[in-house]
Amino acid sequence: MIPGPRRLSCRPMPSLRAAVAELRSGPVRQRLALGLAAGVGGAFLAAALFRVPFFRTLEDRTADVRFRIERALAGSGPAAPIAIVDVSNESLRLYERDLGRWPWPREVHAAVLDYLALGAPAAVAFDFLFAEPDRRNPEGDEALAASTAAAGRTFHAAVFDQARGDVARAERLERELLGRGARLAALRRFALPEPAPAGPSWAVADPPIEPLLAGAAGVGAINLTADADGVARREHLVHRHAGAAYPSLPLALALGGTDGYGGLRTDAGDLLLRVNPGAPTGDVAGPGDVAEAADAASPAAP
Repeated sequence: MIPGPRRLSCRPMPSLRAAVAELRSGPVRQRLALGLAAGVGGAFLAAALFRVPFFRTLEDRTADVRFRIERALAGSGPAAPIAIVDVSNESLRLYERDLGRWPWPREVHAAVLDYLALGAPAAVAFDFLFAEPDRRNPEGDEALAASTAAAGRTFHAAVFDQARGDVARAERLERELLGRGARLAALRRFALPEPAPAGPSWAVADPPIEPLLAGAAGVGAINLTADADGVARREHLVHRHAGAAYPSLPLALALGGTDGYGGLRTDAGDLLLRVNPGAPTGDVAGPGDVAEAADAASPAAP
């Protein structure tokens, strides 16, 4: 049997005045007020709890678990184009007889950089701070500066700190007593264009020595701020010093050095980056692995 047509009841749409009147009525207004109050109260409660050390630590620990789970779910995936040459305790013990105790002569870093440059890497970054010239071995500074300039895509590290007293006195100490005026002026070449994203302000800067600044493709900060439990989970991408903004070392690498500053985009003072948290971190090698590979690549002696 084919059912007959069904009667549909059509009610006219309420006018705007009627809709407003309905919203102003007791039950609807009460529900809206209750929902708004619950949302605002929940936001204030979450902000208050986040200031309590126990809940802040709990959030940090659960964040660690979430990162591990996310990494496990992402799987191994393709190898990332990043290789880490790690100076580990094993490396320090292995080369103590030949190179001495840390810090190693800077010719060693120059030799590693020369070998890495043979593979035409997109960039090589040092997270070591070469903030003072090597008075005992100036040839090491010359070798590292020459290798930095020859590689072409080398990034060096800087560290920013707060003054332990009067800021003006700290700046005078930097420029006059420590003789860093020319080096701080050379550091300005790596300042981000304004308006730059917000970041912490520092009174003291420790940039690389001038020969490294002259040949580097970029300079970035390696400041790390640990959480209450001693673990560093966050990193500022921008640091300010003496009226200028400087990138962190990862941001400097992501931008490709000063040549990529033109591609920096900000939104209301914020810097937005698209990242893939499940991507692998790449291979980790030690200086010994690099040295063995260099020996294998070099022609045998007659």
